Amino acid sequence: MKYILNHTFKLLILLTILSISACSSFKTEIVNQLDGKWRLASVVVYRKGQGWSVQGLLSSYNSYGLPEGYIQIEIKDTNGKKIVTRQVRYRLLPNMSHRHRHQYGRAVFYTVFDSIPEGAVVTAELITTSLTET
Repeated sequence: MKYILNHTFKLLILLTILSISACSSFKTEIVNQLDGKWRLASVVVYRKGQGWSVQGLLSSYNSYGLPEGYIQIEIKDTNGKKIVTRQVRYRLLPNMSHRHRHQYGRAVFYTVFDSIPEGAVVTAELITTSLTET
């Protein structure tokens, strides 16, 4: 399992490097909640077959429970007009490090779009649906 997690993070780094060179015509934006324990750490857009893949990583500085919710991905054209909005579920990545087991948490999300116009802005926002007691 540790091999899979190491491989996953190396793949995320590689995809980030590839996205900088291959997708320079896109702009990505991350919208984080100001008081959230979890935050979007990265969003990557890259070409995959005939479509475009959007994936990212959520992180937490402590091992807080993963909140219920989703990632809202919005694609806007160069004029700011919304082209498409999609809700994507995320899943927790287990931390297999025995030394730092309870110090941070990670979760990933992934989706594929048929097309993304050149110059588009891809925005990712963490939306939590957990109810808080007042």
